[in-house]
Amino acid sequence: MRNTTLIYLSFLIIIVLFGASIYIFFSLGLNEWDKVQESRTELAEREMVLDYLNELITKFREQLSYSNDINQQISLIEATLPSSMKMSEIVAIVEALAQEANVEISQMSFTTLSQNQTLETSQPEGLMTSNNLPQIITVELNAKASYSDFKNFISNIEQEQRLIDLQAIDMNSQAQEDSQESSQSFNLTLSLNTYYINKPQFTLP
Repeated sequence: MRNTTLIYLSFLIIIVLFGASIYIFFSLGLNEWDKVQESRTELAEREMVLDYLNELITKFREQLSYSNDINQQISLIEATLPSSMKMSEIVAIVEALAQEANVEISQMSFTTLSQNQTLETSQPEGLMTSNNLPQIITVELNAKASYSDFKNFISNIEQEQRLIDLQAIDMNSQAQEDSQESSQSFNLTLSLNTYYINKPQFTLP
């Protein structure tokens, strides 16, 4: 009887210990599992934030590239059609083009004329006062050059970034004794038009 009681008691103790072990195991395991789940949630949230930041960085780079492209286009437009006369720039351009083509400039003069004045007799009054039209600067040149150098000068003008139109040419041969036709010099009178546009004026209401 005593042996049977001891066996039952031992078996009960074993069951209790086994149950306690299982309880302790699952209690600690659940706590760790909860921590793992929380870590996964935090990791997922951080990944979402990181993806959002990467998206913002990508958009910022796209906007920066777009802004750079716009700045380049504005610079190109400004070089082609400036927002002011820039007379010193015109002088430098003409002198550089002439020097490159071996054209000797003896005289240079300027006349400014707005498009509003040229359209005065043909346009309605509302258009005549517009400041959005290009303003004209006429450059009169007296120069001397050979025919081939003159052609190079004209080619340089056509390729110049700033907008320049050749309006008139007067060419007279310069008498030279014992000279070949290919090296004969000519007296040149040229009329060139270049342009600028007034900056728009903004006024607050």
